[in-house]
Amino acid sequence: MSVSSRAPERPHDLEVRIRFIRQNASRVVGYFAALPTAVVLCTGDLNACVIGGTADAVRAYVWELDEANANTFAIRKTRFIDILRGMNRGGAYGFDREAYQRFFPLARGAGFPVVDGDFDKARVEGYRFFTVNPYVIRDELRVLVTSV
Repeated sequence: MSVSSRAPERPHDLEVRIRFIRQNASRVVGYFAALPTAVVLCTGDLNACVIGGTADAVRAYVWELDEANANTFAIRKTRFIDILRGMNRGGAYGFDREAYQRFFPLARGAGFPVVDGDFDKARVEGYRFFTVNPYVIRDELRVLVTSV
């Protein structure tokens, strides 16, 4: 028997979360880079899809992380629902400060247990991106994303 530390979700709570996601689904969180083969730019450490706050920031990350293919990447907007769907499929996301400042309140508003990103501490430790691992919220994602 599995014991959860979270209280069981009441139908009303689920409805509120689904409504919040629907209302914010099209909000732009940031930008990502993709090759024509649908391969996306990922962080080297945790293999998370890089999400930058601006297209220019993502261009800079492309040159830094994959200079050999830099001219073939396309920079595209990514919306809140795109990230939730990607996480539902198991994808991790590495946000820069600006993108995480957009994602964090949306994720919290949808009821996900994300933490405030400490980018200053991360920089000292040698990290530029704050990674959100979908496995922590996998079961919730499955219910919510398929309901939107």
